[in-house]
Amino acid sequence: LHLSIRRQRQMCIRDSLQGVDGDHASVAVADWLAAAENRQILNSAIASLSAHAIDLLTGSEDSQ
Repeated sequence: LHLSIRRQRQMCIRDSLQGVDGDHASVAVADWLAAAENRQILNSAIASLSAHAIDLLTGSEDSQ
């Protein structure tokens, strides 16, 4: 990732966990990781659907 995007992501993680201590911190991190995994799955599905839509619109799918 571009350095500025990576830094922004790190700051978002820090801000979302600010003020979370002890046992609550591990739960908050686990929740954040699960949400991140869900976002990654969703982004992958969107990319796949977008590629399929482009193939349909350009007729590329017919040549395969």
